[in-house]
Amino acid sequence: MITALQRDRIFWNNNKIVVTKPFDQEIDIGNSGVLLLIPSLFTWPHLFVSQSQNNAIINYGFDKVISQTAFPSLERFLKALGDPLRLRILRVLNEQPQTTQTLASSLGCVESTVSRDLQLLRESGVVVPHRQGKFVFYQVTDELTALIPRFFDYLDENDD
Repeated sequence: MITALQRDRIFWNNNKIVVTKPFDQEIDIGNSGVLLLIPSLFTWPHLFVSQSQNNAIINYGFDKVISQTAFPSLERFLKALGDPLRLRILRVLNEQPQTTQTLASSLGCVESTVSRDLQLLRESGVVVPHRQGKFVFYQVTDELTALIPRFFDYLDENDD
């Protein structure tokens, strides 16, 4: 991912990420620190580096050409999360795997709508199907919480 950023200003050098800035500064996040990369169309062509405790934050600009070609799966992933019904589906599936029929019944929706939304969630890698006899159960993948830790903590049951 680093190579898709500003190649002339952010690059790998052995085990370090080197950011070319007009001043010298070294941030060591150690083994427990977090490196947070924040892309922005608004900061292009600038790059901002800051430190909070033992964490490093890099806010970098990128142009539209890079954003449309370098992260297509991330775009599909985020679009899949951009619908209230799909979020409700994920909340239910997080509790236990369900079939399309049981999801439709518990959410008060038509099966075809739930089926279409499950297909979008499958294509984005958020849910996976598994067959048990003649039934197909869907469950949430670890991909979601790997990208957005504590994702399900942010979903409010009253958002229905």
